[in-house]
Amino acid sequence: MVGPNISLSMLMKVRLIFQNCLSFRTSICLGEPGTCKDREIMRHDPHKLIEGCLIAGHAMGARAAYIYIRGEFYNEGSNVQVAINEVRLAE
Repeated sequence: MVGPNISLSMLMKVRLIFQNCLSFRTSICLGEPGTCKDREIMRHDPHKLIEGCLIAGHAMGARAAYIYIRGEFYNEGSNVQVAINEVRLAE
């Protein structure tokens, strides 16, 4: 299995998932190190992040999803948690 590598294309990542994780699939959503793009999404539209994780997880047949949020993004993490709670209530 290949470790984290930002230079891998999306197609290559999907191939690795299907080749190596056939029994239990997990979707892991990470913020991009060195950019503030994900921080702004978590600040202003956390549902967009959750929706992206759900779509990616569904496409690969994931049974679980984990969202990594850097510790210094405390307020953004709180926003994401509120959005997750709203999604759970809407089910």
